[in-house]
Amino acid sequence: MTRSTLSRTAVGAALSIVLTSFAFAVPASADTTEDPTPPGIEWVSDIEDGDAFVVGQVPSEPTCVATSDDPSVDLTCEVTGYSTASGEHTLVATAVATLAVVDPVVGEELPHSTTTESRSYTVDDVWKATGFAKPVKMTSVTKVKGGSVVPLVFKVYRNGVKQSAKSSVTAFVAQKVDCSDSTVVLGTSSILSTKKGYTLKYTSGAFHQNWKAPKRDRQVVNGKTVSVPTCYLVTMTGQGDAVLTASFSIK
Repeated sequence: MTRSTLSRTAVGAALSIVLTSFAFAVPASADTTEDPTPPGIEWVSDIEDGDAFVVGQVPSEPTCVATSDDPSVDLTCEVTGYSTASGEHTLVATAVATLAVVDPVVGEELPHSTTTESRSYTVDDVWKATGFAKPVKMTSVTKVKGGSVVPLVFKVYRNGVKQSAKSSVTAFVAQKVDCSDSTVVLGTSSILSTKKGYTLKYTSGAFHQNWKAPKRDRQVVNGKTVSVPTCYLVTMTGQGDAVLTASFSIK
């Protein structure tokens, strides 16, 4: 065997070893036709399914963690649907497991599996009113003189916090009613006014609204004009469930 032949043989053998080593160094491509096992979800949240909160007391925004026993996948998890506003809300946790090693085919979507879980909760905007203060009687009929000014003093709370904004009151009306069964005999009339002494005010920790009681009705009986029983319902309507109603008899 000539020197040149020996040289070519040696080079060929070395090249064969290099190529063989390179072949072992290249990792086997993942099977791109099969998606990984769907991941699990671990919630990181103080909100449970069916919970109810009031405005201002909703726990912080939840997060989640995707779990899997497959070491060849990348994991992500995201929670959507969080809100602190009043109403019904649904949280959705979405976990994704994506194969970490795939054939580098341009434009091919990586094989992945997705798991979703949801939790629903409600946020209530709780409004409450207390009053009317004396001299108004809330458990019986208050007798007032016709034409007199009746002070209506009350408080409004939102989620336990006292409110001072006039927007807390949406309506304030008086209705003439039948004195025997309180059925309405005339339409409503608003007692909210811009007239001096009759505007809605907030002072000394409470709302104040003056109402000038109408005079007693008069009718002609046997040729004579006489006063007859006259009754009114006064209703303050605030935001949400903040409502107060008092009965009055005009004397």
